[in-house]
Order: sequence, then C-alpha cells, then structure tokens
Amino acid sequence: FQAEDGIRDKLVTGVQTCALPISAIPGGESAAHFRARVEPCLKKILAAHPGQTTAVVCHGGVIRMLLSLLLGMPFTLTARFEIEYASATVIDLGPLRTEVQLMNFTPWRDLE
Repeated sequence: FQAEDGIRDKLVTGVQTCALPISAIPGGESAAHFRARVEPCLKKILAAHPGQTTAVVCHGGVIRMLLSLLLGMPFTLTARFEIEYASATVIDLGPLRTEVQLMNFTPWRDLE
C-alpha cells in the first residue's frame, strides 16, 4: 500500500484495536465467567501432568483463553491471533518461561 492513500493506516489501526468483548454478549457469558470456568480446568490438567506433554482438544475460544492464561496477557488481545477450526497450537511451559512453539497449524488446508 502507498502511504498517501491512507488505506494501510486504516487497516493497521483496525487490527490494533480489534479486541474480544470484555462484557457479555447479550445472552452470552462474560470473559470473567469464561475465565472462571477455564482456569480451574487448566490448573487441574497442569497439576495432574507436571513436566509431561499433554493434549487438550477444545474450541477456539478456549484456546484463546488458555493462551491468555499461560502467556499472562489480557484475553482481549487474543483476538489478534487467528485460530481456525481443527488447528493445532503448541505451548511449551518451561521452568523460566512459557513459549508458543506453534499456533494455528492447519496442515489439512494443503491436502488435496
């Protein structure tokens, strides 16, 4: 994009301000209630499998909340991540830091 047309600036601004709702969608669950449901499950999984490789199969919203919890980032910022159906995300929980090893891996898209 050329700077003078302003399109790039509008797109970048739109991406930076994109966020998931903090308050509940009408008839839905608030982020706080969602976190209150997901966090105890994550803690239980981590406590039951210390130092082990563990798979968690879940929906994209749960993946976003797990990323938020494990990376210590606000849930609203996870809207910046693309999480597709049937994708794989791999998080490495080390003693000194947590690393995203793979996010939104979708090898099925390349299959014929």
